[in-house]
Amino acid sequence: MADTAYGSDENVQQAAQEGIDVISPTLGKPKSKEEKLILDDFPVDRETGRVTGCPGGEAPCEIREGEKGKLTITFDATICAGCDHREYCCVGLDADHRWEYTPKQLRLAQRRVAEESDEFCEKYRQRSGIEAVNAKLKRVMKLGRLRVRGRARVRYTVNLKVLGWNILQAVRA
Repeated sequence: MADTAYGSDENVQQAAQEGIDVISPTLGKPKSKEEKLILDDFPVDRETGRVTGCPGGEAPCEIREGEKGKLTITFDATICAGCDHREYCCVGLDADHRWEYTPKQLRLAQRRVAEESDEFCEKYRQRSGIEAVNAKLKRVMKLGRLRVRGRARVRYTVNLKVLGWNILQAVRA
């Protein structure tokens, strides 16, 4: 469980290779859904990582894989012209009615969708409890800036300060 700074695609991929599941919000913001449709809105085959259709339900005419795994999907221009979504569809706005995305963009989009689930919110909710303790340790016990140098001395000082914090909490209880 980590904060957003550790939620980059590179960190998540590296952790997955080592068998670690990172629970963290996705780094960066998606383009606004109000302005136009984004990758999150398109149905995707999870096994192949390819868009299987548009939000209007139409299948792409062509899917090409380019350099570094970049995928280009093309939709039929006549179908796009009569679509209800054409005003704010990223495909319909392109003159060629095609759209490009990378595997990284797809992974980030899928993670953003997962972040909206109740399961993710329940798991990540636990982090807020520890953040309050960390903030109090930093503010009350002055852990933000230590007056010692060296790993051993820092560890010793932090352990003593946390021990003092625990004693304070026991007295308050």
